[in-house]
Amino acid sequence: MEQLLEKKYLIDKERFFELERENIFLFGFLLDSMENVGRLTTIDSKKGLVKLEYPLLLEEDIELLLEYVKKNTNIREIEQIEK
Repeated sequence: MEQLLEKKYLIDKERFFELERENIFLFGFLLDSMENVGRLTTIDSKKGLVKLEYPLLLEEDIELLLEYVKKNTNIREIEQIEK
């Protein structure tokens, strides 16, 4: 699936977020429902750290999704993942 996404759309942007553990599934479900808009990878489920990757071509769609998620969860963007 990962190779299919990369072939269909060039993944050229990645962003990192921290949110409540129970909302990782919600974020991933919403992203999946938009069909191939981007890819969400859980970096650390205990800390609620995720990486979002998507093509710049679809950045407007991603921003709309993030607006919704920000209104309904306590998500915050972080610069980089600290391990």
